Amino acid sequence: MAKAKPTKHTAKEIKAKADKALTNRGGGKEGKSDRTGAVKGGHAKYECPVCKVTAPDLKTMQAHHESKHTKLPWDVDSIKNLHEAISTNTKGEGAKKKTWMNKGPSTL
Repeated sequence: MAKAKPTKHTAKEIKAKADKALTNRGGGKEGKSDRTGAVKGGHAKYECPVCKVTAPDLKTMQAHHESKHTKLPWDVDSIKNLHEAISTNTKGEGAKKKTWMNKGPSTL
């Protein structure tokens, strides 16, 4: 009787590998606009009024300000919120409409 050949990879490993390969992690050309805050502010919500560095929250922005701009007073009102500044009405721009999905059952 022949012995069964062992599998080299489990289904869990294959699924994890496919997920890692196909999910946008924010790197490369696709993630550049998100990292720089060009489209809807990206992950960076706040912008420093002095040096234009971006930060995801006020606590991080305050830490940046205290370490880089020690001689200037911390003023929350001067911090620019990029998510409010950039219009969030971008839904549907550049997207193609799938009209074939809206049609009823086909008659064969």
